[in-house]
Amino acid sequence: MSEASSRSRAFSVGDSVLELVAAPADVGRGLDHIRVAVKDFTIEAATRVLRERGIATTATPGAVSITDPNGLRIELSAA
Repeated sequence: MSEASSRSRAFSVGDSVLELVAAPADVGRGLDHIRVAVKDFTIEAATRVLRERGIATTATPGAVSITDPNGLRIELSAA
């Protein structure tokens, strides 16, 4: 996971990191997505567990993304 930037804020949560990432100014909303960096994360394991629970996933380089019922993207990656 990259360092928190001027467009994001990162918070330690146990062995994980929660990062709130701001949307670009021209999008018209404040929050673009939430990133959760997880210890011992693998794309394969995260995808398998989420799909077993009926949750659609999208793989991106180094991460797995899901969308909550309100349309907010949640990204899971390695800590």
